[in-house]
Amino acid sequence: MKKKILCALLAACMAAVGAGCSAGDARVNFDADKPWSNYETSTYKIERFFMNGETRVKTVAEGTYVSTLRSDTDKTTVKNEFTLAYNNEPETTVMDERGNLMANKGLTDKFYGEVTFANDSLAPVSAARNTNFSSTENYGLAQRPLNDDAMPALQESSDEGASHFFNLSSGVKYSDPRGYSYTVDYEQNKAKYSTTSGSTSSDFVRTYKNVNTEISLAGNTRFENEQLNYVVRALSAINREGSATFYLASIHDSYARGDYVRYTMNVSCDKNHSTVDVSLPGELKFVNPENQEIEKSENGKYSLPCVKATVSVSSETPGPGIKFYVTDPSITVIGKNNVKTKKLITQIVFTEYAVTSAKLAYETVYTLIDYTNSL
Repeated sequence: MKKKILCALLAACMAAVGAGCSAGDARVNFDADKPWSNYETSTYKIERFFMNGETRVKTVAEGTYVSTLRSDTDKTTVKNEFTLAYNNEPETTVMDERGNLMANKGLTDKFYGEVTFANDSLAPVSAARNTNFSSTENYGLAQRPLNDDAMPALQESSDEGASHFFNLSSGVKYSDPRGYSYTVDYEQNKAKYSTTSGSTSSDFVRTYKNVNTEISLAGNTRFENEQLNYVVRALSAINREGSATFYLASIHDSYARGDYVRYTMNVSCDKNHSTVDVSLPGELKFVNPENQEIEKSENGKYSLPCVKATVSVSSETPGPGIKFYVTDPSITVIGKNNVKTKKLITQIVFTEYAVTSAKLAYETVYTLIDYTNSL
């Protein structure tokens, strides 16, 4: 299942990468000093819960998300790795947009992404993502049955039963069970998008051909999905009752819709602090504005005051927002070699609602379990 599934004003409308801007484009304010050091690695535990109202009934999938950042003189590169393994609970089966059941039971999704962006404006320079399925490498989105309306054409019969083939059409791109990969040159405003060939089966076998296409991007202000966490952290609006707007490019949706897609993203921060309890390495220190260290509680966890920032698509049908819990900007994180950083994302929460009702169906929680801000 595809996961939709991120300083001063945005310098001269993305001049750092030669991108123009159109009238009305969002002006994004970032911290003058970015909240990260020249190197950091953030590791999150992923838990996907089956919900009954606001109650977490059971865990249906677990995994890890690791994000590594390295900066040089003028550019920063982020590399992201994601793994999510579904257990054998029946509640792992979900319904897609067309009312068809999609099986996740016992499957594992694994993908990789990266982005390079300018240090000052965070303007993306290049990016890549790979979720292509490889049975030999156990890598990519696990293969799921196609969810389309038409029975594929009969190919041949065999002792094992009927075998069918099916060539994907533009009308069912979003239900394509394959993984995908892309590379983006944001300076040239071009992306290359591809999928592999292969087969999938449920009641019958289907084969599908590879896709290899180039996508033209508009040269206007936007950020890349793979840097979403860092755009959120760097926003000067990450404070109680803060708000901001920025644009986020979607290469996969650009392919699926046949045209460049740039979403308007709204950020809204709660009035009051939220507290997140996290277990982190003992070498870290969290220091408040009075230069007092936040001590671990009896259960060995830090109770950290966080700003809850909800990031959502601005549209008539936005869907549920993503909740980011960011340590209050007044807190300094001191790591090895006395390296100091700020505004850690301690937790990220995704919510999903049942297609046939307005009830909360799943909640996926990323919780920070390891962090280092120096080599």
